[in-house]
Amino acid sequence: MRAEPGAMAVAAAPRRRGGGGFTLVEVLIATALIAMAMALLFGSFYNVTRASQKGQAKLDRLRHGELVMDQLVRALRFAAFFENNPKKYAFWQEKNGGSPPKDVISWVTSSPAFIPPRDGLVYGLHRLFLSIEDTEDGPALHAVAYPHLQDLEDPDFEERDPWIVSREVTGLEFRWYDQDGKSWEDEWEKENALPQFVEVTLTLRPIEEGARPVEMTRVVQIPAGAFSRLRNRMTQPTDPADSTGTNTAPPVNTPTVIPGGGSGGPSAPGGRTP
Repeated sequence: MRAEPGAMAVAAAPRRRGGGGFTLVEVLIATALIAMAMALLFGSFYNVTRASQKGQAKLDRLRHGELVMDQLVRALRFAAFFENNPKKYAFWQEKNGGSPPKDVISWVTSSPAFIPPRDGLVYGLHRLFLSIEDTEDGPALHAVAYPHLQDLEDPDFEERDPWIVSREVTGLEFRWYDQDGKSWEDEWEKENALPQFVEVTLTLRPIEEGARPVEMTRVVQIPAGAFSRLRNRMTQPTDPADSTGTNTAPPVNTPTVIPGGGSGGPSAPGGRTP
């Protein structure tokens, strides 16, 4: 019995396989591979973006610290000293330990650094105080100033409220260079003098919680300190065994910026001092 030609074509059709389609398994594998590639690309992009943001934040923090340090250096370099009333122009320090240190320093200066523009003290000599005080957001650098001849021990003396200089600065440490002993000292106890070389360290708030703070250190030469030291040497008995000069600079080995809370030795004004 002969089969009809049309029936044979119909019977053979199921055996033919189309050439343009994909199976479900192939589609699932391709989707998984694309998802993995996208995840890797997104992870890399996120890490690069995160690192860039952290680097920019750290750079901004360092720029802010440099701005505060430059103002501090300017105020120190314009320190004033007159021998007719040396106690009024003396450098003061209150040593406060802790981590980071929170020293209080004060001196008479003619620099307008840290003084509000509308404050009358911006135009003349004034005694400047710098300290780390607690605020609602944590410790911050504060400043306050008084007329340089103001008697701060007068019972009628009225204290001024300090103003915030920087919320990013959480630590302040001061050292001075003893040219006779050729060593850095932590405490200044002279009541009628200015140091000639000082080392100031600012501690900046960490970029993120749990990170180590950043320290910035600068060694500053105070021009009036040389005159103050010369005056003290002239008014004190001369020690024949003392053969030191009147302008002995500290040794050169202190970095200016110490990322990550590192530390180093002292540096000379001829190196990094502006």
